[in-house]
Amino acid sequence: MSPPDRRASTSTSTTSKPSHNDWLYVVIEAPTGVVYELQYAGTLCRRAGIEGHLVPTESTVGHAALIDLFVDRLGGVGTPMDAVPQHLDALRAAVEHIVLPVGTSSDGLGPTLSRIGVDETRLAEATEAHVPVTTEFGPGVLVWSNSD
Repeated sequence: MSPPDRRASTSTSTTSKPSHNDWLYVVIEAPTGVVYELQYAGTLCRRAGIEGHLVPTESTVGHAALIDLFVDRLGGVGTPMDAVPQHLDALRAAVEHIVLPVGTSSDGLGPTLSRIGVDETRLAEATEAHVPVTTEFGPGVLVWSNSD
């Protein structure tokens, strides 16, 4: 018998500039029994459940670049990245600024950080507040507060 799904909801909205109410996470996909539910894709208001480990991350520069791309440039209408390949470099650049804290450095003075990358085999799924990524721990999805 498998354990019951535990569901956690992530729901806030953002404007074209990140604020103190905004958040940025990676859900590393894994069979944990915990499913994080998300509204994404701007005004299309799609919903998804992603099972895995929720890893909070912080990157003001990366988050601002994601908002600039998906809200300011693409209008917050849920355009998938495979439909706008001319914006792929901007997505790569935004994600490049985002790192996962994965432990404490050997000198104990700060966190050990791990880079993530855009999973370019899943560009049809990549849209505002929902970007499939690669991590050293396996596939994941970069999620943040949706704009609507």
